[in-house]
Amino acid sequence: MLTWADHILVMETKHKIKLTRDYSNFLKGKSVGVLGIPDNYKFMDPKLVALLKRNVPRFLKG
Repeated sequence: MLTWADHILVMETKHKIKLTRDYSNFLKGKSVGVLGIPDNYKFMDPKLVALLKRNVPRFLKG
């Protein structure tokens, strides 16, 4: 999935560190943004959805 992406968003800094460590060869020329959202929500948790709606748009402007 990393090969087709132009922008990659992760929830926490530790995710970016692991992504960069394990997949750096796929990240050349791509931006990786950290949303600053703790990774402790269940799938589609309404609170998580609200946080994503608030935090993702700043990475999409450009």
